[in-house]
Amino acid sequence: MTIVAYNYFSISLVLVPALFNLGILGYLYLYLPKNKLTNYFSLFLIALLFWQFGELVMRSDISLEQAIFCDQVIAIGWLAIGPLVVHFACLFAGLKIIHNRSFKVALYFPYLFFFSVYQANPNPNVLYYHEFWGYLLGIRPDSFDMVQRFWLAAMVVIGIAILIVFAFKKDLDPTKKKQTILIVIGLVIPTIQGLVTQLIFPFFGKQDIPVTTAMMTFFPL
Repeated sequence: MTIVAYNYFSISLVLVPALFNLGILGYLYLYLPKNKLTNYFSLFLIALLFWQFGELVMRSDISLEQAIFCDQVIAIGWLAIGPLVVHFACLFAGLKIIHNRSFKVALYFPYLFFFSVYQANPNPNVLYYHEFWGYLLGIRPDSFDMVQRFWLAAMVVIGIAILIVFAFKKDLDPTKKKQTILIVIGLVIPTIQGLVTQLIFPFFGKQDIPVTTAMMTFFPL
């Protein structure tokens, strides 16, 4: 598989953040203590890396059939971002509800449902080729494609809301407060961008601008 010359900059926009996140994941594994918070943050990074390296392939010199297969595979990563953000936020904020089995089922069942439906849809994925961005994902008519994007966005917004409420607790340690605010900023930046370019744009019939994977690197920072 070769990379087309005019896509070098486009590929770097996803490759550099992916390598950075891979380094963070390695650091977590080698140097930080293992607990539920770091474990779920690691799972978030793995899901993000799955999405980023998938987009890297989508921006490479591949056939439409290969791009459709790649999109089907990387859905396991980008669909997981939402519930993992909520799970991480609950753990970080110390919410006891995250230890409730029913809550976990309610949190992750939509992910399993949307992923299964995405794979089972008999209609082929709608992909458009762009000279700079490579293959762009469209919305299939009469499918859950748009619904699952709204669900994903809602999950991330809920995660941000949990962290904001936690950040303004009166008895919160100043260091913890600062950490929480930085995490919120790291989530808000890619969320706003993703809402505009990969939710609102396709909702009104315009093509995606796929930079959310790169912008999500603000969160691990």
